[in-house]
Amino acid sequence: YYVSVIEYLIKKHESLLVIATKEVRLLLEDYVNGIKPDYRERVQFNHYGNVRGTNRYAGVQSVLLVGQFRIPYNALWREVQSWGQFLGIKESIPMEFTFRAKGYDTRQDGHSYRTFSHPFAQKYVDALEEAEMQQSAERIRPHATDSDKFIYLLASRPSLNWITDVTTEAQLK
Repeated sequence: YYVSVIEYLIKKHESLLVIATKEVRLLLEDYVNGIKPDYRERVQFNHYGNVRGTNRYAGVQSVLLVGQFRIPYNALWREVQSWGQFLGIKESIPMEFTFRAKGYDTRQDGHSYRTFSHPFAQKYVDALEEAEMQQSAERIRPHATDSDKFIYLLASRPSLNWITDVTTEAQLK
């Protein structure tokens, strides 16, 4: 399915940057380069956490973010505890989870996702994950050029602000 989305986007745009988790990135890169070697000039791949601050992709016209940047919650819980203590939260923040619905920007449609039950922990994790998604999206420097740039998010959970269009899988076929 991901490859068909990449094919759809490369037909629409001159160049494409695909960013995913490290494991998915490696699979997609090997697969696409194996079956579509002519795409190598136009499609570049990288993974979340590896593109922070780079200007290497400023000339790329579009970016596809696949999935959601996540850090294992057992590791994040320790970080949340530390920041909570530093910010004066006296009680211990439990490692308890809940499902939370999140809509796309001003839209109501969205997807439920697992997150911490504690309000501070939930906000901390959301901010951390959304910041990495925003960093990844902005590697093509959409705000630093007069040319049109396009950002696509292929995920069940909204992670970016300013969603202008929601397309279902069926609409892409």
